[in-house]
Amino acid sequence: MVSETRPLSDDERRLLARLASPWRQRGEDALSMFSVFMFMFFVGFALVRLVFGPCDGPDPAWIATAAAALALGTGLCMHRKNGPLIAAECDLYARDVEQGVAVRTTYSVTDAIRVEEFEDEGSAYYLRLDDGRVLFLQGQYLYEYDADEDDDGRPVAARFPCARFTIERTAVSGLVLGLSDLGAPLARCGTRAPFTDEDYLANAVPPDGAVLTINFETLRGTDDAVSRRQPH
Repeated sequence: MVSETRPLSDDERRLLARLASPWRQRGEDALSMFSVFMFMFFVGFALVRLVFGPCDGPDPAWIATAAAALALGTGLCMHRKNGPLIAAECDLYARDVEQGVAVRTTYSVTDAIRVEEFEDEGSAYYLRLDDGRVLFLQGQYLYEYDADEDDDGRPVAARFPCARFTIERTAVSGLVLGLSDLGAPLARCGTRAPFTDEDYLANAVPPDGAVLTINFETLRGTDDAVSRRQPH
């Protein structure tokens, strides 16, 4: 595992500046409140007309007022819950802009285990490095390298996991900027069951990019010890 730094490109700086902007959080709050308002207005309107008929019942303005109040309350609750987390994330991106560098790390891999996806958390892998440690990667950015089909419906082989690759991340937040220098795909890739809700609640899932000092063989699922398959 070898790391080096490089300056951020202008495009990367602009991206990070947008992510660091407090207006992003305000925009997300406004969009959430508008979505709740529209949902509650149309559901409320439909229910009132179903109960009272098309000509009777409360004026649509009253329904809109109730929907707006509910949307505002929901938005404030979401802001109180998620606001500090988003603010901390924005601060990390701002510090990335201040530092102005990306970290390039090249890994050499000897074995891999794919964790099946549960919802939309992205592809996940435990990768045994050539120094015996274990790299954990998880994220939707890995979708690009999974097996797929081209525009004509022909299968495209997976390009990851592979024996050698380079990941570029921002220095503070660890945001993935790119994955390159992909070597030959590993001949075989084991699999294990997806993480559960309990795993996430117990903080048993490593963060993306974590390098672990554990026994790689203990990570194999019960079925994986006797059955290994080609990479996806």
